[in-house]
Amino acid sequence: RFHGPGAGEAAERHFNIVTRDRGAPEEIPLVVLAPGDPVHLPAVLVDHLGVASRSEARRLIQQGAVSLDGEAVREADVARARLDGAVLKAGKRRFARLRVTP
Repeated sequence: RFHGPGAGEAAERHFNIVTRDRGAPEEIPLVVLAPGDPVHLPAVLVDHLGVASRSEARRLIQQGAVSLDGEAVREADVARARLDGAVLKAGKRRFARLRVTP
């Protein structure tokens, strides 16, 4: 009623993809990473995905709740080459597409 007839269908499609099918949403925010190798993943999670603290980010990594392109990440420092173009997922509903600057 307030958002138009297509908004409800789009919200349902988003819910089905992310929650029911456990996939990535159609629109994922882009995160451009600054130069430096390796990339400290807890800092990226705090700065760009809304994780409360680096301690919480490290716990998510240790528990296997952080993944790159669907593959669980177990280390806090990741090589930049592995991150370029990857989809970072933290928990069930936090997503970001990563780009690496030269």
